[in-house]
Amino acid sequence: MMKDGGKLGTLVNNTEKEQEKPGYWLEITITTTPEAAEMVGEVLIDHGCGGVVYHDPFVFADAQDGSGVIIPENLIKQDQPYRVSGYLPIREGLAETVAQIQSMLEIVAKELPMGEGKISCREVKEEDWANAWKAYFQKETIGRITILPSWIEEIKDDHEVVVKIDPGMAFGTGAHPSTRLCLQLLQETITGGETVFDIGAGSGILAISGALLGAARVIAVDIDPVAVGVARENVRRNGVETKVTVVQGDLLTDLPAGADLIVANIIAEVIMKITPWVSHLLNSRGAFISSGIIDSKASRVREALTEAGFLIKRELTEDGWMAFLARRG
Repeated sequence: MMKDGGKLGTLVNNTEKEQEKPGYWLEITITTTPEAAEMVGEVLIDHGCGGVVYHDPFVFADAQDGSGVIIPENLIKQDQPYRVSGYLPIREGLAETVAQIQSMLEIVAKELPMGEGKISCREVKEEDWANAWKAYFQKETIGRITILPSWIEEIKDDHEVVVKIDPGMAFGTGAHPSTRLCLQLLQETITGGETVFDIGAGSGILAISGALLGAARVIAVDIDPVAVGVARENVRRNGVETKVTVVQGDLLTDLPAGADLIVANIIAEVIMKITPWVSHLLNSRGAFISSGIIDSKASRVREALTEAGFLIKRELTEDGWMAFLARRG
C-alpha cells in the first residue's frame, strides 16, 4: 500500500486548520483493482462518505459525429488505472479519518489484490463535482422505471415511470447495482396505496420512485443535511411533494410505526443493526427491502433477518451485490 505522503499530509493538515469550509469537499481517491473496488468503496462509506464513484478505465465513447450520443460499441480504455473516490465535507478531524481509511485498506490488501493502493486527496467545489457527474450519469432504465438527469430531455413513454434526478453531493442515481436491485424490488412490491419509509434517503431516488409507482405516503430520512437538501429538491423536481416528506434525523428513532414497506439501501453492517427495530415499525405482513450488501456478507444479513422474525421472499444479485425482500412472519 502506498500513500501520497507529503502532498496528502499537507492538504489534510491545511484542511484541519480551516476546520469547516462550506461548499467544498475533500475528494479521497484510491487507486486499486476491479476485484477490490467494492470493498474499497465500502471502506469509504463506513468512514462517512455518503456514496462512492467508481472510475472504470473502460468508458463508452461518444458518437463520431459529435452528437453526444453514447454508442455501446465504442468501448475504449483510458490510460488510467481503476480508481474509487469518496467525498467528505471539509471539517475538523479529517486527518484522523484519512488515517483510519488507510489502516482499513491495509487490512483489505491482505484479502484482495489492491494493486497500487495509492491514496490521493484534493479539495473540490460542490458545483465542480456536480458537473463532473455529467460525464458518467446517463439515462438508466430498470424495468418500468427510467432514471433521467435534468440535463437530458426525454419524451415520457406511457409505460414508463420517469424519475428526474440530479445527485448533487448526495448519491443514488440508479447506476449502482445496489440501487438498481432496490428499484426492481420496489416495482415488484408496491401495488398502490402503501405507506413507505426510505431509510438513508441519499438523493431521494427510492422515495420518489415509490411515490411514482403508487405509494400513498413516503417518509424519507437521512442523517446528512446535504443529502436532505438534495432529496427535497429532487422531490420538488418530480412533483411528488404531497406524497414524499424528507426528514433529517436518526435512521430509525425519528420514524413512526405503521409502515407497509421499509427500504434501506445502506451497507450490511447497518442493515444487521437496524433489522430488529425495522420489524417493530412495520405493519403485520409488512415488507422490508434491504440492499447495499456485498456477497461476502449476505449470509450474515440473511441470518439477522431470520432472527428478527422475517421470512425472506426474494433474493436478487448483480455484480457481487445482493438485495433481499423479506416480510414479517
